[in-house]
Amino acid sequence: MKIFFYIIISFIGLFISHFISKKFNLYDFPDENKAHLLKTANSGGLALIFIILSSIAVNEFSKDIILIYILTISVIVIGFFDDLKNFTALKKIILISFPVTLFIIYVSKVNSLGFLFGHNINLGEFSPFFSFLCILLFINATNYMDGMDGLLSILTILSLTYIIILLPKDELKIFVPIVIFLLIFLFFNFGILPKQFLGDSGSLGIGFIIASLCIYYTQTLKFLEPAIIIWALSFFVYEFLTINIMRIKNKKSVLEKDLNFIFNILSLRKNNKYSLFVCVVIKLFFLTNGYILNFYKLYDISIMLFVVYFFIYLLLRLKFIK
Repeated sequence: MKIFFYIIISFIGLFISHFISKKFNLYDFPDENKAHLLKTANSGGLALIFIILSSIAVNEFSKDIILIYILTISVIVIGFFDDLKNFTALKKIILISFPVTLFIIYVSKVNSLGFLFGHNINLGEFSPFFSFLCILLFINATNYMDGMDGLLSILTILSLTYIIILLPKDELKIFVPIVIFLLIFLFFNFGILPKQFLGDSGSLGIGFIIASLCIYYTQTLKFLEPAIIIWALSFFVYEFLTINIMRIKNKKSVLEKDLNFIFNILSLRKNNKYSLFVCVVIKLFFLTNGYILNFYKLYDISIMLFVVYFFIYLLLRLKFIK
């Protein structure tokens, strides 16, 4: 019954967010740094607020989860005003730093990276700074992936589904509303219904909630091993690091926008459908690795393989772009 409720709320929220885009003239306009050709409503992420509040209303969540949701809403609002006012990168980082810091103080932080060869990789006093950096960078990583119709939504659905499979069934109620919302959003994102993008409100909000839930379930509840959760984040992290390494290599600012993302390159060489398909296959490959490694409890190998895969990914990307 709740599933139908979430579906209805998602539709209502997305139609409202589309109306808000028109009301405030909030559109994503094409330019030399963007792949789309037509102006498009850009506040789909606002509809996440409706699904989050509805989920809180019909479920009994812990105080930690409720606080994660409230902080996620604050990040979504920051993203909305970023789209509206076009904040500088520094101002956006400063604003996002507040909910990130509150999460670290009141909910959870990365105290340990897990065990490697029997030794606990404990971060000690470095933990708050490392946590802050991880969340902030991952939020930016998800923002990087919001450049092609359906891509960020599908990658997020796959990441959340992977986490759902590994968690106890009681935790389903936390993830299902978001997955349903993203599935409904695809109808809007692909233009079957009034076309719109998630915008920064959506990409920043998604980045925050994925990062915070991953930390919460590995560090506070300890339902998941850090060495296994990394595979839900791998594609985002690999592409984010690769893009910035390429920018530094080319003596560009890491804040300078370009079209060198993997999905843009694949799209230019073939088409959008091909690009989306390849990105999904890459994502599924990493998630399958994580599932198998978790099944056999190969946590040491998981950490090492994660690093090895990154260098392989980086080398292939550097070769592929030439």
